Amino acid sequence: MAILFYGSMFFISVIYLIILLNVYKKHISAPYIMLSASIIIGCLAHLQIGMSDTVEAAVIANQLSYLSSIFSVFFMMKCIMQICKFKVPFAVNFYCVTIGMFFFACSLSIGNNDVFYKSVDIGRKFGATYLIKEYAFLHTFYPIYIFSILIFCIVAIVITLKKRKDVSKRSSWRSLALMIISALVYVLERVFKSPIEFMPLAYIVGFAIILVQLDRVRMYNLEGFTTDAIEKSHEFGFILFDYYGRFEAADDFSKECFPELNDLEVDCYCKTEGSELLTQIQKWIKGSTVEEAGSYTCGDRVIEARYTEITQNNNRTLHCVRLIDVTKQHQYNALISDYNSKLEKDVNEKTQKFIRVQDDIIISMASIVENRDNNTGGHIQRSSAVVKIFVEHLMEVNYLKDLTPEIAGMIIKAAPLHDFGKIAIPDSILNKPGKFEAWEYDKMKEHSAKGAVIVARILQHSEDIAFRNIAVNIAHYHHEKWDGKGYPEGLTEKEIPFEARVMALADVFDALVSKRVYKDSFDYDKAFKIIEESGGSHFDPDLCRIFLECRPSLEALYNSFDD
Repeated sequence: MAILFYGSMFFISVIYLIILLNVYKKHISAPYIMLSASIIIGCLAHLQIGMSDTVEAAVIANQLSYLSSIFSVFFMMKCIMQICKFKVPFAVNFYCVTIGMFFFACSLSIGNNDVFYKSVDIGRKFGATYLIKEYAFLHTFYPIYIFSILIFCIVAIVITLKKRKDVSKRSSWRSLALMIISALVYVLERVFKSPIEFMPLAYIVGFAIILVQLDRVRMYNLEGFTTDAIEKSHEFGFILFDYYGRFEAADDFSKECFPELNDLEVDCYCKTEGSELLTQIQKWIKGSTVEEAGSYTCGDRVIEARYTEITQNNNRTLHCVRLIDVTKQHQYNALISDYNSKLEKDVNEKTQKFIRVQDDIIISMASIVENRDNNTGGHIQRSSAVVKIFVEHLMEVNYLKDLTPEIAGMIIKAAPLHDFGKIAIPDSILNKPGKFEAWEYDKMKEHSAKGAVIVARILQHSEDIAFRNIAVNIAHYHHEKWDGKGYPEGLTEKEIPFEARVMALADVFDALVSKRVYKDSFDYDKAFKIIEESGGSHFDPDLCRIFLECRPSLEALYNSFDD
């Protein structure tokens, strides 16, 4: 029974190594491979102890198990530190290896003296041989050594859980579980003095947890995704030369584009005769040219070669030539060159058509919102007209150097979208015939932030980024106040985007001079007085002063609405 258990653990550990080398080969580093090898040695050592017929054979296998334990714990720590993105200090590595080798050397004395074991014998139980051992005083420090490494790992994991946001919490918890399982099995074995060693099972469970971690790395590793994407695109290639200019490697894409690379021998200087690319590469390596790139025609492809130097961790320099398939770019440039006039005309026509369609869509969307809000009928149309008068006057007085006709047009065009967030407000609140309750008002205030999200989503594919930003800012911030008491962000003064400060004046003015279900319209004198008194608190004081200058035009506008 025990032999079957040890054999099963050994077989599973070998399967783990096969999986590691085949499934995760692109994502593993040396510690994972060394950990797997250490576990195999440990499982094999326990199997050998179980099958031993003499004390001498069992002792040799036991010494091998010490070597396995020391390195399994060490490389498990290295794997955990990689998962937690911790760099193991040199002192910790030195401590683990040096003290571990000391204990392994002590284990070699078993059966020869009483330095590590006072006595050792064998017994049989459950169909397998086991060691009957009495530890010497020096052995007391071995568990301390093992637990010091486990504690170091646990501390690192706890720090990761509390402070690191770039490491998966689930990975950290799995790592912590691995440490706890290892510690428990180690302690329980020595407390209950079981003739069957369960550490191989702990190794197998621990490595299973690490394989789960590796699977996550394989799925979400950005470098892996990038490498796979480059390989599958079949548009990139690399050629490597050592510090002295000797050829080292080239990928399949490079060899396909430049067949002469197939004739190069690794660690040999390349012959440049008949190869324009290799001639250029040698010039780059020797530093005899300042050109950093060159283009080459390979059949129906145009390949661009770029040279760079790569310094490795050992401060040795590699010469790297990166190849990029720029055929599509060249074809596009040729098309642009041949049909530039026609394309420019077509683009201009389509752009103007798109702008007209976009304008129509904006007006239609604004109408949808206005038709839902029975309490502010015509507000969007009127406030947009106010914005137009106000912005045009700002241009007349040269208020802002950056207020170009294009920017002014964008502000005017975006004004109808300022209340678009109301489309997300329930009808029961939007059309309430009277003043809002506090919670209703809070709900209504959400329309500015929601409007910004909706407008941004609607215009996400617009090539006019400036217009999109202006429209989003107007929808988002037109209820902010100069003194910071507005919403949704509580911005102050010039933290509020210019276009939103303009919209705020137009929005409030229309609300003042228009009739609502909860108030009558104010006359012009009262409305402009409120606007004037709100300069410096609600509104930008400079904009407020200029807005008051628009009074004749605004009165004429609203009188025309009355007519």
